[in-house]
Parts: sequence; C-alpha cells; structure tokens
Amino acid sequence: MKSRDPLKPLWFVLALLFLFYSWVWDQFRAIARWIGAIVPWERLKAAIAGRIMRAPPQLVLGLFVFPVA
Repeated sequence: MKSRDPLKPLWFVLALLFLFYSWVWDQFRAIARWIGAIVPWERLKAAIAGRIMRAPPQLVLGLFVFPVA
C-alpha cells in the first residue's frame, strides 16, 4: 500500500489559486483603476474630515487608537 500525502489536495488548490491569480491579474488591475477613477476621492476625504471634526474627542481618539490595537 502506498501512503498518500495528506497535504496533496492543499497544494493542488494553492497551485490552482496561483494560476488563476496570475492569469487575471491584469484584468483586476484595470478594474481597480476604473473604480479608482469613478470614486470622488477629494469629496470623500472632505466628508470624512468634516465628520471627524464634529465628533467628540473620545470618539476621535478611539478612531485613531483602534487600528493600532
């Protein structure tokens, strides 16, 4: 009897994911650029800054401390 490598299916799935990722990378980049061109970044940043300016200090502190934790 041959012993079967239990990780063989995992390696196969990882190889398929790598191939899929490498084949469609250019299309994903084009889609990301298109979405990036659509979003009004300056207006979005101004809206977020305005909301942060109106927020209480404790909430603002939480916004900046939470991503670090």
